[in-house]
Parts: sequence; C-alpha cells; structure tokens
Amino acid sequence: MGFPVKHIDFGGEKRPVKYGMNALAIINQTARELSIELSEIKENGENVDFGLVRGIVYAGLLEGARAEKKEFTLTPEDVGDFLDDDQDKSEEFMLQMLEQMPKSKKAIAPEGAV
Repeated sequence: MGFPVKHIDFGGEKRPVKYGMNALAIINQTARELSIELSEIKENGENVDFGLVRGIVYAGLLEGARAEKKEFTLTPEDVGDFLDDDQDKSEEFMLQMLEQMPKSKKAIAPEGAV
C-alpha cells in the first residue's frame, strides 16, 4: 500500500523517510512559496534552491515519522543544521524523492480515434 518507508542515516540516527502524496504536497507548497516549479528539478537534482532542498528533506522525514507513527520533533532549521554537517546527504534524499515521485502518464488514444 503506497510507497514504502526507507531509512536514512541523518543527524546521528537512522530515520524513516517517505515521499508519498503528503510529502509531495508539502514540497509543492514550499516550492510555490519560493516561486519554483517542481518540474524544474532535474533527475540529478542540480540547481535546486537551498530552501527547497531543506523542504524536500524535511517533508520526507516528517512523512516517514508519521507513517511509522513516531514522534517528530525536528524543525526545518534542525534539518538545515544537520545538512550543514553533511552537505552530501541531501543528494540521498533527492534521489529517494525522485524515485518515489509519480511519473506523468500521457493518455494514449485508442487506434482509429481522432
């Protein structure tokens, strides 16, 4: 049912991370606040706004904790502090999000349809 919860070492703990619809809604809201289109996120995560990166990590952690019914006490600023300590860690979260992000499905007209 839905996307599985993954676990990522972050901030000295193995933490649950999930990028289902709820996390994507949070990320979308963050992107709107920053005037960024989510479609601008490239497969490799290059050129992503720092605020959006922090929001992506935060949303995955928040939803991972919620999915496992664990208390979640981190603030976005806590997430930023952990990213300061391990700047490469954001790439792991980005890849996880891109893996779970719904792919666009184009409607295919039946043969002979006009």
